[in-house]
Amino acid sequence: MFLRPLALVVLVLSTATGAARATEDWTADDLRRAMRDWLEANGRGNVPDEAIGPIDDRVRLAPCAERPEIAVRSARGNSFVMRCRGPVAWDFVLRVDGDAGRSVPVAVTSRTSRPDGAADERRVVVAKANLPAGAILSEDVLEERFADAVPGATVLKTVREAAGLRLISAVAPGAVLTTRNVARAPHVMKGEPVTIVAGGPAFEVVMPGRAEADGYEGALISVRNVRSGAVVTGRLGPGGVVAVR
Repeated sequence: MFLRPLALVVLVLSTATGAARATEDWTADDLRRAMRDWLEANGRGNVPDEAIGPIDDRVRLAPCAERPEIAVRSARGNSFVMRCRGPVAWDFVLRVDGDAGRSVPVAVTSRTSRPDGAADERRVVVAKANLPAGAILSEDVLEERFADAVPGATVLKTVREAAGLRLISAVAPGAVLTTRNVARAPHVMKGEPVTIVAGGPAFEVVMPGRAEADGYEGALISVRNVRSGAVVTGRLGPGGVVAVR
C-alpha cells in the first residue's frame, strides 16, 4: 500500500533531476567526461583528466541534451573537435596528450578477395561512406579493392598511404581515391591548442596558445597567446610547439 506512492515520488524526482541536468550549462568536467567516454568506447580507457585539454575550468557552454559528436581533427591524431547539435550549437577543440588520442584503434579494414592472377598494381583504395571535403582520412572509412584493369598512376593503392591525408573534395561510397582528391593534412589546424615557446640564449618562456591558421611543421604560423590575447608568428615544430624568437 505504501510502496506505490514512494516509487512514484522516486520516479518523479529522478525524471526532474534528469530534465534539470539537460538544461544546465556544460562545464569543463562535462567536456572531459564526454571525451573520456568517447575514448573508452574506442578502446582507450583510464585517461586522466590532466591529459585532456587545455580546458579553462571556468568555461560554460550551452546545454547539450544529446551526446556530442567527436571527430579527429589533425594528422597527429591527438586533436579532436567536439560538436553539440543542440538548440544552441557549439564546437570545442580538445587535445589528448600522450598516447591516449593517437592510439585509438580503428576498425579492421575489409577488402574484397584478390582475383586469381591479379597483381598488386590493380589494388585501389575506395571510400566506405560519404566523406566531406576537409575530412582527415582514417583507416576505418577506407577499403582496399581490386580493379578490373590496372589503374592510373594517380590512384592510391593502400589504406596505409591514404590514412592521415585530407580530402580536397567530397567523395561518395565506393569512389576510388586519387592524388587529385587529397592533400597533405596540416600538423596543426586552425583553432587547435599549441605551445608557444619564446626567449633567447639565456631564458625561455612557455605559454599556452591557439593556432590562428592551419600549419605544417617547419613553416611559419600565426598563433594567439591564450593569456594575453596577442597574436604572434613563430615556426611550428614537432608536438605543436611554436618557437617565437
